[in-house]
Amino acid sequence: CGGGRQLLVKATVAGTPEVLVAAGGGRAVAKRVWQDAKRLLDSEGIVILRNLLPSRGARAARQDLLTFLHREGALEPSMPLQGARVHTSIQEGKAQPPSLLRRLDVQRMPAVTAVLEHPRLFCAAEQLLNVAEVETTEYKWLRAVLPEKFTGPHMDRAYVGSGTRLTAWIPL
Repeated sequence: CGGGRQLLVKATVAGTPEVLVAAGGGRAVAKRVWQDAKRLLDSEGIVILRNLLPSRGARAARQDLLTFLHREGALEPSMPLQGARVHTSIQEGKAQPPSLLRRLDVQRMPAVTAVLEHPRLFCAAEQLLNVAEVETTEYKWLRAVLPEKFTGPHMDRAYVGSGTRLTAWIPL
């Protein structure tokens, strides 16, 4: 699991347990580190897995999403695409940002799917939940959140049903 990658527990940052994924180490080390990560998740309710996903894939997904947002008029046209500057009309509340929640075509972009369904995510979930196999929902909840804003409080259980769940937040 993980293709030779392991988790290295890093210092807690601003009260949030943070884990750095790095190459190397044997199975015994990897097992111990996954156990440490699970303990952090169990005690804190959150664990950040840095470098779990390949950065090349995340950059490709980000590029596709920014291209979509640009075409939808959500980004400032005079700024570089990678800067992801929200259009002034949206920042000022004169226009609404496009919703990604109902856009199955965006959720199913190959680069986006490659990140959201990457084998390392499945491996991490299996290790953190201590199960042999995990599955994901077909539907993905993509959001483009404005600077200084948040998604608002909500409970994933209402959308994905009962049972053991693990939510992955992946900033692109």
